[in-house]
Amino acid sequence: MDVRARLRPVIIAAAERGQALARRHNWLPEAPIPQPGGDGTPGDGTPVLNEHGLAGIDAVLHTLRGVELSRMPQVEGTMLSAGCAGSLYFRWIESSYGPVKRHIGVEFYTPKPDDLPPGVEWVKSTVADMQGVEDSSVELVYSGQNFEHLFGDDAVGFLLESRRVLPPGGWLVIDSPNREITAALTWTMPEHTIEFTPSEAADLVTLAGFDVTSIRGLWLCREPATGELYPRWSEEGSPLPAEEIARRAAMASFHPDYSFIWWLEAGRADREPDVAALRARHAEIFAQAWPERRNRLLSAVGERSHEDGREIVSVPAGIPGCPLFGPYMPFSPGHYRATFTLRRRGKAASRGRLAVLDIADGQGNVLVQHPLRAGDLRPGEWTQASIECDVAELTWGGQFRVNCTGAAAIDVIVGVEVEETGTSVAPSALRDSAG
Repeated sequence: MDVRARLRPVIIAAAERGQALARRHNWLPEAPIPQPGGDGTPGDGTPVLNEHGLAGIDAVLHTLRGVELSRMPQVEGTMLSAGCAGSLYFRWIESSYGPVKRHIGVEFYTPKPDDLPPGVEWVKSTVADMQGVEDSSVELVYSGQNFEHLFGDDAVGFLLESRRVLPPGGWLVIDSPNREITAALTWTMPEHTIEFTPSEAADLVTLAGFDVTSIRGLWLCREPATGELYPRWSEEGSPLPAEEIARRAAMASFHPDYSFIWWLEAGRADREPDVAALRARHAEIFAQAWPERRNRLLSAVGERSHEDGREIVSVPAGIPGCPLFGPYMPFSPGHYRATFTLRRRGKAASRGRLAVLDIADGQGNVLVQHPLRAGDLRPGEWTQASIECDVAELTWGGQFRVNCTGAAAIDVIVGVEVEETGTSVAPSALRDSAG
């Protein structure tokens, strides 16, 4: 049976946390929902190979991550996976890395499988509080495509807990998408809070009491010599030539800053972690990255251009549709206020609705909407309009949207000002200062 077919249950489990909404809303063709994952997560049965070779970006990333697993430091005792879903995850690790005498899986959001392989222990806990795992009892901690999912202080907690369960010289290995590339590509995953750059990850790991030994890249997305940005795959979604796949895969290892995924390996040092500096650095990174994350906005209609240093999307009269939507972000419980900036061009065909602003949750339910009529948008003038609502339960893939009716030509500034009150995504240091 094909490896991807055998790993299908992994993605079924992950779907409980966000897959359905992607299919419901027909995201971009390269939308990074686990089909098989967008970030190299083992997949849903899509063939790894076709007549042209590797079938697409997901197959490439999955293959490259498997190669890096085989290169991880070999240990004879205990390995811990921080974040795992389904028993076949552990078989994927074994097939790529090799047999592990004792494998601890720390997972909070998905249920314990009934058919765990021999030698696997399941710990239902968050990675920021690894209850039941003794001090210095693990030789290798692996966090695969999990670091970018962590809320609040959990990223700091995970690093400190990793140091606790590892002895001096034990290994910490993390792979995660690179924000320098995801932001440039306007790539979004509904369960991600923020992604980190390779240098930011190295800063945090070092402050947590580790010595970074290697940072490598997986899948080149920016040309080192020229700075040219490449799409994640081919522009049309057609197969890439084998030579290009080989070049981008091989070059990435030397250029993590220009790669879609970074792969970091670090040894646990004897020195104590600088907890205060670690928390401060994490808060600094989040304060910079979260506003950008909330503004990975897409357009279904209209043409983008620049005016006075700002990016705008212009929709002609007679064209209905959504000039601004996204960013498919986590909505944690709390209060949200979103402010858009729009401009009407010329006369309106009617006195009715010209556009509708809304906030939608991860299931596509409209939480609040506000219509804009001709009197709300004076021709030739930029106008700010705000909507706000409460979110009662955690949901993935939240959106801030502008929908044009076609009754007038509308310009929209590509960006939304978001104010959050009482939410839990930010580190406590930022929440406390905001309060």
